[in-house]
Amino acid sequence: MSQPVEPHSVKLTIGRIEDATDRLLASASALSDVQIGEPKTLTAREKTWTFYALNGGFSVIGKDDSYDTPVAEWVYALDNEPVPASRPTIHNWLGHYVIFLPNNYVIQSAPPPNSPLRGPKPGSFLVPEADLAAIWPRITTQTRVYIF
Repeated sequence: MSQPVEPHSVKLTIGRIEDATDRLLASASALSDVQIGEPKTLTAREKTWTFYALNGGFSVIGKDDSYDTPVAEWVYALDNEPVPASRPTIHNWLGHYVIFLPNNYVIQSAPPPNSPLRGPKPGSFLVPEADLAAIWPRITTQTRVYIF
């Protein structure tokens, strides 16, 4: 017997369904198509980042919908570009809505046009902005995310 969903919680599931399309499921309802950032290992300035394919159950560790931070060095490595000596600070460069998972993985909306990131962060998930906006108020650090 399944447990009822708490009024201010949501269970997110990202999985492959019958037609081999990746979907974000919230409270057992299909919300949207999801783009998956490919697992990669990137190197720049003698630093290496490895982004593994995400699989399993995770607790949300935070969320943000209005942030100003320097663009991460790995973004430049992703495009085989040199890392600028002074990285630009861009409002919401990962996307307007960002759900943070352990080990620096995210569920994100699309990056803005002025961001050097094109598409999802490697190993992470890009979800249409309208779909994240619809569930945003219910996302808390009590939210569990299941990726299979």
